[in-house]
Amino acid sequence: TLILFVDMLVALGFFWAMVLQWRGRAFQLSSVVFLARAIKKLEYRKKVAYVFVPVYILTLALGVNLVYLHLIAELATPVRMLIHYGLTAALLLVMVLGVYMQKRKIRKEIEPLLSELKTLRQNLLDQE
Repeated sequence: TLILFVDMLVALGFFWAMVLQWRGRAFQLSSVVFLARAIKKLEYRKKVAYVFVPVYILTLALGVNLVYLHLIAELATPVRMLIHYGLTAALLLVMVLGVYMQKRKIRKEIEPLLSELKTLRQNLLDQE
C-alpha cells in the first residue's frame, strides 16, 4: 500500500504543476512571455503524457499486484495465478489503450496548437 500511496502523491504533484498558476496572473504578462509560458506548459503536458503516465500506471499495477497477492495467499496456486495474470493483463490493456488515446489526442490537438503558438511567438519577436 505504500507504493500506491507514494504513486498517488507523485501523480497529484504532477497534476498540480500542470494546472495551478503559481506566479501572478497570466493575463497581465506581455504577449511574448504569455506565449512562452503557454508553450512551456503544453510541452510539459506532452512530456508527462509520454513519460510519466506509463511509469505511473506500471507502479500502480505493481502496487495493486502486491496488495492482492497478499490478500489471496490462502487460495490454491492455479487460482492465484489466474487472478494475478488476469488482473495484470487487464491493467496493462487499460494502460496501453489509455496511453494510445492520450498520444492520439496530443497529436491531433496539442502539437498543432504548439506549432501555431511557436509561430505566433516568433512573429511577435520578429516585430520587436
